Amino acid sequence: MSRFARVVGAVAVSATVILGATTPLAEAITDMSVNLTMQTHPVTPNQAFGTYTAFLPTDSGWGYLYNGGSIRVDCYGDDLFSDDFLFSRTHTISSFQPLTADEKGIYLTGRVGGDLGTIWDEDTDTADHRDEVYCRMTWRDGGGGTIQRKTPVRYGYF
Repeated sequence: MSRFARVVGAVAVSATVILGATTPLAEAITDMSVNLTMQTHPVTPNQAFGTYTAFLPTDSGWGYLYNGGSIRVDCYGDDLFSDDFLFSRTHTISSFQPLTADEKGIYLTGRVGGDLGTIWDEDTDTADHRDEVYCRMTWRDGGGGTIQRKTPVRYGYF
């Protein structure tokens, strides 16, 4: 093989590797299901825990995660005029409660807990201290595409 043929071959392989690494994924994620469950601790009843979950169906889950996919979770207290901000977390492939994937899609399970009347306590009304909480989750892929969903509102004394 001539030197010219080797150089052309090396350039072609390099271009394929570079273009392959930057090509967007073939399918766009268009759906996300989310949920929030609340419970008191079975052993320590003065503690409340919220578990939020998300699922994004795709057969390219790990590709999305390795290319910067993340889910931001913002949780609020549901009120008539203005919803109280409770907390926010962003989950990635390398965060404390990481995003995971398999051949069916991308998964998130996050858990936040603490003493009753702290993290999830949003209602200080003197007549009724019942809390109404929900989370808004935003998926952001490495290319800037987003999907946003809101969990059902959960009611209780948190």
